[in-house]
Amino acid sequence: MIIKIKYIIDKVCMIHSVDSIHLMDEIDKQAKKHGLVMDILIEVNISGETSKSGIAPEELDALLSHAGSLTGIRVRGLMTVAPKIDRNITNTLHFDNMHRLFLDTKKKKYDNVSMDYLSMGMSGDFEDAIRSGATMVRVGTAIFGALMSLVGFAGTATINAAQSQMLIAIYIIGNIIAWGGIGVLLIFYKLDKIYPRIITEMKKREAAEAAKASANA
Repeated sequence: MIIKIKYIIDKVCMIHSVDSIHLMDEIDKQAKKHGLVMDILIEVNISGETSKSGIAPEELDALLSHAGSLTGIRVRGLMTVAPKIDRNITNTLHFDNMHRLFLDTKKKKYDNVSMDYLSMGMSGDFEDAIRSGATMVRVGTAIFGALMSLVGFAGTATINAAQSQMLIAIYIIGNIIAWGGIGVLLIFYKLDKIYPRIITEMKKREAAEAAKASANA
């Protein structure tokens, strides 16, 4: 990952999966070379799986404190990759734990840190993730399927409408370049299936949150 930073630093608007001070420092260094301030997400291994990347929750404070000394990066939130699951088992426990960590971190005051995004949930479990509080889901496989690995996309669909539409446009343009008309038809078909599900779950969560706030008022 560190080797790749200098090649992508001026081509992306956010870097997920930052899981060490060393990586954070490299992003900071490369961003300053280009006159940029790069938004990043800290990856947390909330499940504790040894096969997963990310820091342990108790290591988060050290990374966020270090971010205050850097001027080429800006921490915008957290992300996690939940364990692969059987169809009959959900990752709700891990997502709920991650959301609690996100909220607890949001209450604390760190320089150069704003907890704006919680990125969790992928093509197989994004609905559970949204119910648990995700504001960003990564659904490249659901959109591109086998094409994704050939084209080289790692799809991230942001729940926030404006950024979501921007990313979808990028996906479509990339697919036009790589696959032409057939690819475009496939992309629109899959978007028509996946995007309404994201919006539906988001609206359900917003309604539940509004009801809870009204009850507590």
